[in-house]
Amino acid sequence: MIGQILAHLVLLGLATGGFMLLCAANPRHQQALLHRRLTAGTARRLYLGGWAAFGAAVPVAWSAYGAATGTVVLFGFATVGAAITVALANRRKA
Repeated sequence: MIGQILAHLVLLGLATGGFMLLCAANPRHQQALLHRRLTAGTARRLYLGGWAAFGAAVPVAWSAYGAATGTVVLFGFATVGAAITVALANRRKA
């Protein structure tokens, strides 16, 4: 039980962090989120970091729930992470 709760927290953090990094890497959102434009190298590192977070979430989900159920759980957390990122980005712009 504790292992699944921990897996949920790790997956939520990785999914939300991954989407936040991808959002910050997008030049369209940099001014609203960071109040400045990033260099191409920094944006590229943020982009790679976002995908690395999603890549790190796959073995966590698969080891906690198995390959089939873990993939479904991971997509669920990715949806929640995207919703949190959009909500925070919109709040930040307002």
